[in-house]
Amino acid sequence: MLMYVPKSFPFSPYLQPLIQIAGQKIKEMGYTSGVNQPYAGSIVPMAFYHQDRRVASIMIEVNRKLYMDEMTGVKNDTFESTQNNIQTILNSLNEFQHI
Repeated sequence: MLMYVPKSFPFSPYLQPLIQIAGQKIKEMGYTSGVNQPYAGSIVPMAFYHQDRRVASIMIEVNRKLYMDEMTGVKNDTFESTQNNIQTILNSLNEFQHI
């Protein structure tokens, strides 16, 4: 799994913990991760872009081989566990946002 953060948006005290939480969860699940490798950037709504340093945006990319046969598009045996793992990551980020 890869994480992308806004490459032109400075790391703020709001963004760094999200990267750490997601990275830790991904590692705990046995996946590898990188930040802004091989690509960089995430989506930030234009109304907030460079307007509010509290805006935190990360994009998590999941390798399709983890959950489907790329040739046929058919879900593989690990689809549900991958789906559950992604939900766990999102829940941990959501919990952080409510602290």
